[in-house]
Amino acid sequence: MEPDDIKPETALDTVILNQLKILIQKHTSREDELALDQVDLDSNDILFEQGADSDCMFWILSGQLEVSTTQGDDSKQIIKILTPDSPVGEMGLLNHLPRTATITALEKSQLLRITINDIIKFSTLDENFLIRLNKLAASRWHNLFLANCLKKLFGDLPVDALQELQDQLEWMDISNGDTLFQEGDEADGVYIIISGRLRAKVATDNGGEQTIGELGPAEFVGEYALITDEPRSATIYAVRHSSVVKMNLALLNRYIYTDPTLMRKIAHSVITRQKQLLHPKKRTEVKQLTFTLIRHGQTSAIHDLANSLASLIEDNGNTLVMDSQSFDDFFGQQGIAQSPIDTPIQPVIAARLSELEHRYKFIILIADKENSPWTERTIGQSDRVLIIADSDADPSISVIEETLTNQITHIRRDLVLLHPVDTESPSGTAAWLEPRNVSTHYHLRKGDPIHMARLARRLTGRAVGLICSGGGARGYAQLGTYKAILELDIPIDYIAGTSMGAISAGTIACGYSYEKGKELAQYCADLGVTDLTLPLASIAASKNVSQICQHIYGSRLIEDLWTPFFCISSNLTKAERVVHQRGSLWRAVRASMSIPGVFLPIVEDGDVLVDGGVMDNYPVQLMQDIAESTRLIGVNVNPYIERSVTFDYDTSLSGWRILLNRLNPFSRKLRAPSIMGTILRSFDVNSMKMTKEIASLLELNITPDIRRFTMNDYVKWRAISQCGYDESYDLLKDWKNKQTDI
Repeated sequence: MEPDDIKPETALDTVILNQLKILIQKHTSREDELALDQVDLDSNDILFEQGADSDCMFWILSGQLEVSTTQGDDSKQIIKILTPDSPVGEMGLLNHLPRTATITALEKSQLLRITINDIIKFSTLDENFLIRLNKLAASRWHNLFLANCLKKLFGDLPVDALQELQDQLEWMDISNGDTLFQEGDEADGVYIIISGRLRAKVATDNGGEQTIGELGPAEFVGEYALITDEPRSATIYAVRHSSVVKMNLALLNRYIYTDPTLMRKIAHSVITRQKQLLHPKKRTEVKQLTFTLIRHGQTSAIHDLANSLASLIEDNGNTLVMDSQSFDDFFGQQGIAQSPIDTPIQPVIAARLSELEHRYKFIILIADKENSPWTERTIGQSDRVLIIADSDADPSISVIEETLTNQITHIRRDLVLLHPVDTESPSGTAAWLEPRNVSTHYHLRKGDPIHMARLARRLTGRAVGLICSGGGARGYAQLGTYKAILELDIPIDYIAGTSMGAISAGTIACGYSYEKGKELAQYCADLGVTDLTLPLASIAASKNVSQICQHIYGSRLIEDLWTPFFCISSNLTKAERVVHQRGSLWRAVRASMSIPGVFLPIVEDGDVLVDGGVMDNYPVQLMQDIAESTRLIGVNVNPYIERSVTFDYDTSLSGWRILLNRLNPFSRKLRAPSIMGTILRSFDVNSMKMTKEIASLLELNITPDIRRFTMNDYVKWRAISQCGYDESYDLLKDWKNKQTDI
């Protein structure tokens, strides 16, 4: 990791300006060369305004010009004062973009007007002219990015103070995988992220590592150690090409002395991050994302896929699709995208790519079909690589994927499988996942707008997730909620559940109709869930519950479902939560609903798995993490407070007395709790406090009042389902009316 050789306000800028000055003076002083129009400005005259079209640039002959930008709150930020023998307006002209700032004369000034045709003529006279101009533009883009970040962190600074601060900051470019500092290093300053994304990780007690968060533009890095006067508390590394500036201790202390509010801002940053670690919180909205699409094999129509995706996510933020040719057009020089990675102007190319991230919320970069400098650049610049593959192709790792695996270890990789238009259900997904280390996968049926819309929502943090809690037979209320979801045409992009909620979630993930769901509920009622046996290993023999799961899900695999699904079980062997995202669907659901003492546990690889409600009966936090979305709907069928009841015993009760009471048709029914009900409620209570806390993470928390039903009322599924429908419909309708894209 080396300081960027186009750091703003370096000696390089002076060299470039002198070279441009000599060239312009040389070829504008001769009548047979270039005749440039002269522009005269009086004090306070505006040369051009921010947002205006860029049809030319200017060269300052005399006077002083103020460069200012208007922020989102309409406040004015002065960026720089320009003096003679320097260009102005080149950034917008070279980028074919609107003006990035307003230029105002501070005194009488004279300028030369230079059009794009003039630039072409200069380039024929000096082949390095355009490269020099691009380097200077990249330096000024850095200044603009830096000024915007400093304003967010320091507030309004006088232009001279801003310039002084910029001059003393050390600008650094960090490639993907590079480490900014290690846990335990001595603190020698604080960093400010200008562009890109960094990740923080800490060492764990068992010798492993744990990721504790990601950081983006206009955020401090390394401030914790400065407050505590201790070594670095975490390792910080880049997950993609990033730019940061370093503020050394002497400079930081000086600014804290002159502006004590800076320490308050740093302290606020530390406290905010500590709160995020200690308490669950909603994910913040996606600020900016850059994707790179990589073809697997002969996958075609990748440009069509990129453009279709861009049209769908445009409503959530301005979006750009770019391949190597369009980058050449953007840069203004053909072949620049394919220039070697070690080219002297690589920092300029990286800066120009970073420019785009300050203008577009979403960028879709299309890599070449083979390994190339452009492909390497797109990967290094992206937050996420999408491997696009035809599902019926050879699932072996491609050459370009091997390069990605060997060279870049930290960048996130996802798999997008394209299925033929007549595909009813995906199959063979495991063969694609086994050789790859991907974060997630997507199934996309070609030409299906529903699938494309789901992909767009998942990629942009707008996925709709549905979470179903455990609760025994009360879970049939979730079937009623599903009926309302279907009637209101609400798309579900992720589905998860625990225990009985896993059965509901699995049924929905299979894409069954509500009528099919009713058939399956009746099947369960007819067969019976609890096939009682001699209670030595469990109350139920568990043949019925296994048969029910096999009947509902057959041989389906979780990874082959169109809608992503997961369920929870509890590992008694290792005392940890198990998240089922791959493998047999019926076995995963069966493990999730293995109520301890009631049903036999499932044994997987020597581990004993029981009901997920023991550890996480309402996996909302996990859904937020997996779906990477806050657009979550939950159906909690466990009431916080049960109906008050009285029983016919004090501190002891004989089971024989209960049996005789049940056998005598003339006796009044003895009121006593059931074993199954007591077990279920006991670990529900254990998770109740957590359930109340995580409910705040939901956009909609549906809690139907079904306390009149017991957890073993499986034969009353119709009434329970109807209750779920009645209490869900209006809530879901109101929620959908607030959405703008579904």
